[in-house]
Amino acid sequence: MSTSKAPRPARASKTAARRGPARGRPNAKPNAKPNAKPGKKGPPKVRARVETGPPRLQKLLAQAGIASRRKAEDLITQGHVKVDGRVVTELGTRVDPKLARIEVDGQLVLAQEPTYIVMNKPDEVVSSAEPTTDPRGRNTVVSLLGGLRTRVVPVGRLDYHTRGVLLLTNDGALHAALLHPRRAVPKTYHVKFQGKLGEEQLAQLHAGLRLEDGTRTRPSLEVEIVKATTTNTWVQLTISQGLNRQVRRMGDAIGHSVLKLIRVAFAGITGDGLREGQWRHLKPEEVAGLYTLAGMQAPARDQEAPASTPRGTPVVRLPAAARAAAAAREAAAASEPAPRQPAPRQPAPRQPAPRQPVTGRRAPSDPADLRKHPASRKPTTARERAESPATASRGRDRDPAESASSAPERPTRPTRPTRPTRPTQPTRSARTPKKAPAGRPGTPLGSKTRRSTVASRKR
Repeated sequence: MSTSKAPRPARASKTAARRGPARGRPNAKPNAKPNAKPGKKGPPKVRARVETGPPRLQKLLAQAGIASRRKAEDLITQGHVKVDGRVVTELGTRVDPKLARIEVDGQLVLAQEPTYIVMNKPDEVVSSAEPTTDPRGRNTVVSLLGGLRTRVVPVGRLDYHTRGVLLLTNDGALHAALLHPRRAVPKTYHVKFQGKLGEEQLAQLHAGLRLEDGTRTRPSLEVEIVKATTTNTWVQLTISQGLNRQVRRMGDAIGHSVLKLIRVAFAGITGDGLREGQWRHLKPEEVAGLYTLAGMQAPARDQEAPASTPRGTPVVRLPAAARAAAAAREAAAASEPAPRQPAPRQPAPRQPAPRQPVTGRRAPSDPADLRKHPASRKPTTARERAESPATASRGRDRDPAESASSAPERPTRPTRPTRPTRPTQPTRSARTPKKAPAGRPGTPLGSKTRRSTVASRKR
C-alpha cells in the first residue's frame, strides 16, 4: 500500500501577515494596501533629480548665452559644436568647461563665472528666462537685467501679480537643490487677506490645509498678524513648500481670498535697499549660506565677486486710484468708435502762366530786377525808343523810303505857350546899400532911434 503526503497549503507572505486581511473589494489581492480606494490611482510621484558631476553640453551653451537649451540641442545634433576639436552630436554629453575647449561654428565658447542675483520683482512681470517677452507678449524678469551679459534663470516662480524677492542664477546644481522639496527652503511672505482672520483661521494656516485638489500643505513655520483692520488682515507667513500658487490657494481654503502678496525673503535672502525693478549681486557670505542650506559645498571663484550694489531702473507704481482711472479711460477709448479722418485735401491744379512774347532779353517782373537790368526795361521816352534794339532792328530790315511812306502820321501834340518870365529882383545882399545919413555912429538904419532922428531933421 502506497502512501502519499498531502500538499502543503500556500504560505502567506510575511508582509501580508503583518498587514492583516485586505479590506476593500472582496476579491482584493492579499498584498493590496489596506487603505487603497478601488478604481482610483494617484498620479505617479516624480522626484527632482539633483545633478552631480560636469554639466551637460547643451546646458553649457545655454548658460553662455549662445542659444536656449532647445536651440542648443539642435546645434549639437546638426554638428555645429566641437569639443576639443572633435564634433559632438550626442545629446547629454557632459563636459567640464574649465578643462575642455568648446567651439560653435568655429567660435570659442568661454566658461562663465557663476552668477547669483537677487531682484525685487515688480507687479505685472513674468518669472521667465525669456530675454524680453514671453509668448503672450508680457515682459519678463530677465528683460530688467540691463547690462548683464550672462544668461541667468529665475529660481522658482512668482505669480504675474506677486511682488518681492526673486533669485536668479546660472548655477544649475544650486538651482535644482534650492527647489528640491527635501531641502524645505523657507520662504517668507506678507499676505493681505480679505476680511478679518480669527484664531481658527490662523490655526488652520499654521497646521496645514487641504487644498481643492486634495493636496495637503505642510505646517507653516510662522504665522503672525502684522496689521488688522475691519476689512482686511496683513499676515507674515513663512512656508517651506513650493506648490503652484500655494499661498493664494491657502487663502481660498480658509475662505479669505488673497488681495496682495509680497515675498520678503527667500532662503534668508532679503531685498532690503532694492526698489521694485532693481537688482544686485549676492555677497560671498550670502552665496555660502545658500550652498549650506542646499547641503552642497560652495565652489572656489576664479574671479573676484562683483560689487553688491543696487542696479537697474526702478519701476514707478501709480496709486490704485490712478491705475483704475487710467484703465477706465483706456476701456472708454477702446469702446468709442474711431474718429472719422478727413479726406486729404487735394491741391488745386496749377495753371500755367501766360507766355509773354520774347523780344530780345526777357524783362524781369520784379521792380528790383528792373533796376538791376536797365536794358530789359521798356523804353518810355522817344529817345529811348529810337535807341532801343527792337527799333533799330526794324529800321535795318526795311527800306527808309518804304518805312517813311508806310508809317502812319502821328498827330503832333500842340505845344503849350510858354509863360513870360518875370525879371528877378536882386537879393538884399546884391543891392547897393544906401548912403547912411549923418547921425550917431553905430546906429543901424532900420532902428527906431535912427528913424526918429531923420524925421526931426525934416521938420
